[in-house]
Amino acid sequence: MAAVDAQLNEVRLELIRLAMRGFRLRPLTYPGIAATLALTFESGYPPWLIGVWWLALTATQIDFAIFRRRLLLMEEHATDENQWARACTNRCWLMNIIWVLIVPLFWQQADPTQNITLLLILIVDAIATSLLAFPRRSIYYAATVPQALMSAFMALIAEHMIFASIGIGFILVYLHLTQTAIQQRRAFRDAFWLKKHNANLIHALSAARDLSEVARRHAIEANEKLNRREERFRTLVENSFDTILVVNRAGRVTYASPSVRTFGY
Repeated sequence: MAAVDAQLNEVRLELIRLAMRGFRLRPLTYPGIAATLALTFESGYPPWLIGVWWLALTATQIDFAIFRRRLLLMEEHATDENQWARACTNRCWLMNIIWVLIVPLFWQQADPTQNITLLLILIVDAIATSLLAFPRRSIYYAATVPQALMSAFMALIAEHMIFASIGIGFILVYLHLTQTAIQQRRAFRDAFWLKKHNANLIHALSAARDLSEVARRHAIEANEKLNRREERFRTLVENSFDTILVVNRAGRVTYASPSVRTFGY
């Protein structure tokens, strides 16, 4: 039972690593997009508040990059999967809650083009992230729900048919992506589990082969020792001056040493 739990822990940890490998460019991309929007878009908030938001976003991204590196370098048997899953999920929630503040900070009621751009940024981000974060359910929701809720909420309160259509359409797409993520997660989990099972089976077969090889070598050595002993005994008997006879119960001679010739037999 403990072996099965250990294997399950390794499979789940490998799924988390799979998600983290896809996030390697995030710590650079998000602060870069935020800085570009801060320099080009109009905002109803003071510049110092935009600066604080950008610094908070950058700090969480740097922390996530350090966490990601530690996770990818960690040995499979050296940690508990649940511990890393919780740490990753909490970081994703914090990062994305700060990230989606980009919409209310730069939302301009008089500039629909800027607003549509903000919505499209979040929608594209949610879609792209859903394709990377599917291996773990808690990480998937932490990495996509803030973008989905913010974009849908802002689209529906915009009081414009185009925004409402975008919001409703995205909700339907997100539900479809979530269902697809569930199927992908099951497929990858089964694939990793099968890979781990096959690796253990190959290891067991290799160990059995090694034991068989050791037993074969021992048998050969024992047979060689027996042959040497038999040869030594035969040499002693055949060169002895005494006559040695082996007789069965019926009185028949089954063996006679060569010295029997001295008696004329």
